[in-house]
This record gives sequence, C-alpha cells and structure tokens, in this order.
Amino acid sequence: MKKLLSLLLILCLLISMVGCGTGTQETDMEQPTQQPVKDQPSEAFQPGEEAKPTEETLPAEEVKKDGEEQKGNLIPGGSFDESNSMWGIYTESGGSASYAVKDGQMEVVIERTGRVKHAVQIYCDGFKVFQNAVYKMAFDIKSTIDRTIEWRIQLNGGDYHAYAGEGSLPVTTEMQHFEFTFTMKEPTDL
Repeated sequence: MKKLLSLLLILCLLISMVGCGTGTQETDMEQPTQQPVKDQPSEAFQPGEEAKPTEETLPAEEVKKDGEEQKGNLIPGGSFDESNSMWGIYTESGGSASYAVKDGQMEVVIERTGRVKHAVQIYCDGFKVFQNAVYKMAFDIKSTIDRTIEWRIQLNGGDYHAYAGEGSLPVTTEMQHFEFTFTMKEPTDL
C-alpha cells in the first residue's frame, strides 16, 4: 500500500507541476507519442466568464496486477509501462497536456498551463486509503524548467479535500527524489 501511495504522489506531483508552471521554454526534446486526453474547448476564455471544467480521461477497467499489487502494497497500476492504463490527465480552465511513457517514466508535455493552478493534473484513481494507516509517498521528478508543483492524495469527489499533500514543492531540471509520510486520520476511503 505504501508503494501504491508513492506512485500516487508522483502522479499528483506531476499534475501540480503542470498546472503551476509559469512561462514557457522551447526544448529540442523529441515529443513523446501522445496518449489521448479529454478535448479542450477551442474558444478563448473571456474575462468575467466562469471557468468550466472539462471531463477527465478515464483509465481502462482491466489492469494486470503484479505480485506486490496483489499483496496490497502498491497503487494498482502504479508502474509506468506502455500497457498501464491506470493513469490519466485532467484539464480545465484552458489547461492542455498529454503524456507518454518513455523508459519506464511518465513524461508529461504541457501545451497550456491554464488559468488556475490545478488546470492540468495527472492522476491515478481507484485505490483504498484506510483510517489510521501510515503511508509513504515517494517519487522522482524533474522538469525542463524550474517550477513549483503541488501534490495531493485527496477525496475524488465532493469538496476534493486533501488527505495529504504539499502545496509548494520546488522542481528543477535535475532529477530529485521526494518522500513523504502521513497517517490517514479520516474515515477509510474506498
């Protein structure tokens, strides 16, 4: 379960990184093969207009679990490989992004950061978090530009409040490893 949460943290961190960036930077990196994401409205945002969320890309129903996942130690679909369909991208408020898997890592390409800090998010949904259990979230991350990201483990619905997270995590062009431990204080979220 700890490894599962670690992978979720990676996802949340990448989502925040995508949505919190400022400015753009062109790179000579080869663009990854893009995975489908939800369609974005083509019309421009008008001042005074209410931002409307778009629908999220839903993961496929069937995902093969490895031995650790079957023991309950990992987020289902927590690894990054070409056959893993548990991960998705959510965009709103003008945000636009795509992702691909390269060498066992998720590579997110943000076309537009959007008008709100959570306009681009990566996610892994469909795992359980048990009350009073202690979890470790660990991930490696880098960016093509220095930026600040936010990661969260949150309720997926209602008020979307966080069970755990970090609101201001600096990410640089060098690969960094982050680890966080938290205790689930709220009732079990199935």
